[in-house]
Amino acid sequence: MKLPSFSIVIPTYERRELVTGALQSLAKLQYAGDWSVCVVVDGSTDDTAKALRALDLPYPLNIIEQDNAGLAAARNAGARSSEGDILLFLDDDMRVAPDLLGQHAAALEPSVVAVAGWIGLDEQSDVNFLTQGVGEWTEGALDGPRASDPFALYGGHFSVRRQAFEAIGGFEERYTSNGGYGREDTDLAVRLLDHGAIAAAPAARAWQVHNVAPDVMIKRAFEQGRADIHFCRTHPRHAAGLISGSGADRALDRLVLKWVARIPGIRAASEWLAKILGEAKSFDIARRIHWWSGVRDAGGIPSGKRVLVLCYHAIADHSDDPVLAAYSIPPALFRDHIRSLVRRGFHFVTADTALAVARGLAQVPDRSVLLTFDDGYDDLPAAVNTLLAPDGIPALAFLVSGRLGETNVWDQPAGALPRQLVDREGAAELRRSGVTLGSHSRFHADLSGLEQDDLRVEIDGPRQDFAAAGLPVPSHFAYPFGEKNAAAKQAVQDAGYAAGWGLADRRVTPASDLYDLPRVMMHSTDTLWRFRFKTRFPTAATILRHWPFVARR
Repeated sequence: MKLPSFSIVIPTYERRELVTGALQSLAKLQYAGDWSVCVVVDGSTDDTAKALRALDLPYPLNIIEQDNAGLAAARNAGARSSEGDILLFLDDDMRVAPDLLGQHAAALEPSVVAVAGWIGLDEQSDVNFLTQGVGEWTEGALDGPRASDPFALYGGHFSVRRQAFEAIGGFEERYTSNGGYGREDTDLAVRLLDHGAIAAAPAARAWQVHNVAPDVMIKRAFEQGRADIHFCRTHPRHAAGLISGSGADRALDRLVLKWVARIPGIRAASEWLAKILGEAKSFDIARRIHWWSGVRDAGGIPSGKRVLVLCYHAIADHSDDPVLAAYSIPPALFRDHIRSLVRRGFHFVTADTALAVARGLAQVPDRSVLLTFDDGYDDLPAAVNTLLAPDGIPALAFLVSGRLGETNVWDQPAGALPRQLVDREGAAELRRSGVTLGSHSRFHADLSGLEQDDLRVEIDGPRQDFAAAGLPVPSHFAYPFGEKNAAAKQAVQDAGYAAGWGLADRRVTPASDLYDLPRVMMHSTDTLWRFRFKTRFPTAATILRHWPFVARR
């Protein structure tokens, strides 16, 4: 039987000596199959690439240089530039056993998509209380069953089948972009588990040369706290396990450090004190204070059970349109809406997180909001790329699958001007920008008056259309015009959609009907004071529809 080929991917940043040592360690690998190494120099300024090119190595080495984009982006870049059947990710401070590749290959049984390798502490590591703790953690990290545990996968040493890695889109880069740190590997593991098991391979051995200074570890804890909350919101089913494993339920954390972390200047003070004292206890307290600060900065440990869902249409100035004028938000006003939400402490969640709340399976920050867009006008990709994607704000866009690349013909009999809709490439661009794509029926018909056969065309048809267009089959459906009846709701459920979205001035809660989830309609007349009122008190804001509160354009 032919052995699988391996591509070893090593990201590095400003650690020339460590990564050159890691590559020299790989020279002792013994494996009968094909293998190669790719090092991604992620914006280093210490001549790392030059030093690597000067090495005389007995294996193929590909060196990629890129601007600093973060650990996850560097790993993705290495994966894209490699061709092995199996991707083996190693940190730049690892030293390996000669049989490493063979052990990974042996652990990759047919049902296994990823293998977590063993990590020990290399004898070249700094000698202090920090490395001692790291050594104890790494050597015990693979104890116990791991076939369904996403917390088993440590990014510094694991292998994954290329096909599975590419199927899930690789690492989520937002975890480690702009100075972020942590949880990109756990997030990857959660998504990999949809494709197979994660196995532990204690015999696949690597040793880490740990020389990260205590003050760096303390600062990283802040970003780790932020990443942990992002993970909890992205994968609510695993939130309890992460929070429990983080130590947040310890009495000292829950009763003291959580609140101490709110004191202005406490992070710098705790770091200074830990440096002065130079012992494990003060370091741990400083690290926990930083972690709690990061948690708070990211919105706190999720405990809320409500999500506000906003419904937008075109992000453009259509004040000349007799129909769309009321439902089109000029980009400047939409920017003000987003800034208002950010200033008031709202936290943007994904469609799947909102659905998990409706199912009673997740908790979210108290002020959580999901942005949705109906119809899919061709102004949407620009709005997303300019106003949402740079800050990692997710959204849900409902497309009319039978009208991709056409115009809004359903509104034109009422006097609306033709407005272009996104085509297949525009839809794909939205998806690349972090937008979940949902169905808004095939032709935007009023479903409340359709017979069963016509309902199937409008509701079942889009799932086929999306697949034919090379887009993910949608799991969210929005009723055109917000109109539906019992038959339409049942047809959406029978077609396999996870949720049906309507319109109502209230929040999504566990008591919401999964096939009539409420969204608050946004209008061009929603200036900032009206917007603040509608988003703070959506049910009470219904009064804005009546005289004398009706706004004039």
